[in-house]
Amino acid sequence: PAAGSSPRHPLVRLRGELALVALSTARPSPPLMAVGTLGRRQLQRAEALLSHEELRARFRLVVLHHPPRSAHVQWHNRLTDAAAFNEMIGRVGADLVVHGHLHRQCRDELAGPERAVPVIGVTSGTWLRPRDPARGARYNIYEIEERALVRVRTRRYDPSTQSWVADAVG
Repeated sequence: PAAGSSPRHPLVRLRGELALVALSTARPSPPLMAVGTLGRRQLQRAEALLSHEELRARFRLVVLHHPPRSAHVQWHNRLTDAAAFNEMIGRVGADLVVHGHLHRQCRDELAGPERAVPVIGVTSGTWLRPRDPARGARYNIYEIEERALVRVRTRRYDPSTQSWVADAVG
């Protein structure tokens, strides 16, 4: 397939009130580059899915590796078609977009047709002893009520106790 396209993506899973839409940003990059691309076909399929009445009746969680927007993105680690993704979300919306790639906690938002869409990045869940403790292993627990994100609880790995501890609530 062409860069940014995947015959298996978007991948959709319906779990009760949750509609999980997973997109692939994987593509080969030159040395010292870590860019991702969704591709026109995947974006078109994602838009059709996110517009579908069966998904619109659920909490629509979009998952992708590269962030569609973040203050920490630079030319060498960007999503090459972030503008197209952001415009698509502006047309059809989503309830939450989550990403990784930057190995840091970050929060932003995208304009949606009815309300802002939260965009949340998380660190690696396995990086136990980074030089920068802010980039250490963490994971988020997303609390959803009535198709709305109401709280994000973050847990981090504490190397001194070798256990997961509460880190933040947002």
